[in-house]
Amino acid sequence: MVENDVSTVNPVQSAITFAVFGSLASVSSRWYADVLYGRFRYGPIEKQQEVRKRKNTEWFSIYSSTAASAAALFGCYEFFQLPIGRYIQGTLSGGIEGCFGSSKFDACMQTYIDTNSPGPTTEAQFRALITNLYAVYVRLQDIAGDTTADDVSALIRAWSVSLASYIANMQ
Repeated sequence: MVENDVSTVNPVQSAITFAVFGSLASVSSRWYADVLYGRFRYGPIEKQQEVRKRKNTEWFSIYSSTAASAAALFGCYEFFQLPIGRYIQGTLSGGIEGCFGSSKFDACMQTYIDTNSPGPTTEAQFRALITNLYAVYVRLQDIAGDTTADDVSALIRAWSVSLASYIANMQ
């Protein structure tokens, strides 16, 4: 069985690590291009001239903006990958539907993910997605049938507890 426990991963530390490595990769790519254009005179003539005529402030501006944009891209990707991935796993395993209203939403969700996750094949994941979307549709039909104000109020309270638990889990 595959273990899906992400509690040992610190999302801030991993985001910083990915931001640093992404920035390093982007700056080194920019440097290689500048070496090819400026030193070896390879590529479009306009690029060669631009690289050879750059002033110090332009070098700093180009490299710092390249580093900052890559850091933001890779850092944000890594930071949001775990909570979004957990939400997708919870949806495919039926945990989102099954755990709404639970006072222990996180524990319930982890149990669903550990025991009901679809197989690694695309077909299994697509089948799980369709099954769970159908379950949500059926639940919405049950709500819409003969719903009282008390039923809607209870459902909204359950969903707000689940949403608050999910948001707390992201931190």
